[in-house]
Amino acid sequence: MTVGVAWEQIGSQAGEDALRRLINESPQDFFGDVARRNIHWFDAQAKQWVNFDLAAQCWAGFAANTGEFVTSGALAQDESPWSSVLDESQAPYLRWFVGAQTNASFNEIDRHVLQGRGANKALIFEGDRWDPSKNGGRGGPVTEQQFSYRGLLLEVVVRARVLTNLGLKTGDRIALNMPNIPEQIFYILAAQRLGIIYTPVFGGFSAKTLSDRLHDAGAKVVITADGGYRNAEAVPFEVPEK
Repeated sequence: MTVGVAWEQIGSQAGEDALRRLINESPQDFFGDVARRNIHWFDAQAKQWVNFDLAAQCWAGFAANTGEFVTSGALAQDESPWSSVLDESQAPYLRWFVGAQTNASFNEIDRHVLQGRGANKALIFEGDRWDPSKNGGRGGPVTEQQFSYRGLLLEVVVRARVLTNLGLKTGDRIALNMPNIPEQIFYILAAQRLGIIYTPVFGGFSAKTLSDRLHDAGAKVVITADGGYRNAEAVPFEVPEK
């Protein structure tokens, strides 16, 4: 089903009011429409990643094994990968998109590469040390790293291999106790890719707080660093022994 208000653009107060009414009156229609058009879902039967193409009025996407563009033969125009947008039968415990499968890492990285945007910037990292002489005297970060979607994909796949080599699998739990560096994002996306549950623990927390978080999460592995930067100072990390 296609609803009548574009969720991406709100050009007026009247548009915002109409969108609010739609969400309140028919949340399943609204979120179902957004999910059909803007998220790629995994069709396990056809081995395809697909979303609904409004222009072609069909489900289309990419073959999981080859990455080639495909038109889905498994889903009709009026069908969806899920049996229900929202299951409230055990409220307040809610289930969204029942029966459907997707992956955050694929949606955030892979599909952009497959759609020809691999050279586009995906991530810009700036350290907190500032050089006032850069950019013609306007200043700029001492450390800056830019990653394209293709470059980010490679970094994430490497970290996913690290997690796999540690014996981790879907459903396992890890903790990320890292400074503000790109590797933190790489490991988050790698965990999402593998279906590993992760808890990010701020690198400035105390050893006791970190220990409590590890215990509460039941983390099998801690991904950390030997130090980081804070206010332009090198700060060593100390990880408590379990």
